[in-house]
Amino acid sequence: FGDYHGDRTNKGCIFAKGFLDFSLTNCTICNYCTKYGAAMYFQYTDGNVDLGTRAKLAVKNCNFSGNTCERGVLWINGKKLKFEMTDTTFSANTVYSGVAVLGGVVGTAENISVKDNCHVAFAEKNSFPQGGGGLALVNSELLLKKSTIDGNETVRGGGLLITNSKVMLDSCNILNNHAQMGGGILIESSETTPVYITNCMISGNSAKQEGAVWVHPADQIGIGVPNGIVEFSFCTFENNTSEDEEHLVFHPVIFENVDTTVGHDGSIDFLACRILDDKVS
Repeated sequence: FGDYHGDRTNKGCIFAKGFLDFSLTNCTICNYCTKYGAAMYFQYTDGNVDLGTRAKLAVKNCNFSGNTCERGVLWINGKKLKFEMTDTTFSANTVYSGVAVLGGVVGTAENISVKDNCHVAFAEKNSFPQGGGGLALVNSELLLKKSTIDGNETVRGGGLLITNSKVMLDSCNILNNHAQMGGGILIESSETTPVYITNCMISGNSAKQEGAVWVHPADQIGIGVPNGIVEFSFCTFENNTSEDEEHLVFHPVIFENVDTTVGHDGSIDFLACRILDDKVS
């Protein structure tokens, strides 16, 4: 599929609403230009929660490249949508927010490459989600493993944005991404959505603030929603840079009394991690 330039009100190459079982295998979608979901746009809006939880979407051995849109070359707005993505590449796309926006999915993504996707300035005011240069995970439950997010750029969460989602990253590389806040990863956590990051390399990321990782509450302003558990185990942090020269890993306002405390009901823990950056707080 390729070469379509719609106006910014159109959806992209594939538009699906209310489907039960959809599979995309061995496909390339390139050079589409629309507002949302330039390559694929999936949405449930009929209010039938049971239908949404029975739906399935599989993306296997696909390539998304050279597409341009405001949000989500791959855009999913699901309701506990059963999701599987394997051996898939996103490269050289231009978006304002989230090359792949995975909303309301439950499932796994393995051997995914999200590389060299760049930030474009056009966007409506208060466009959501505002971030995730590589992947944006919103209200989801996802295991992401053996994947690389490299060389992406946006405003918040240069490589990865995690918002109110239960996530495990296992054996992933978060490399050379850039943002204004949270160059590698930005996590918006809540008490019901723990985030576990294990056996990962977080390296070469940069930002104006928090070059490696930014963590704060999912309510955006730090009140009303307690922080959840964020745990890093057997991870390496190195060569991340921050223009503020103070905080490469975490936003300082989340700490209360001790270095492992994030809020009344949550914690940030480091287990057997190698932190080689000069300035981490």
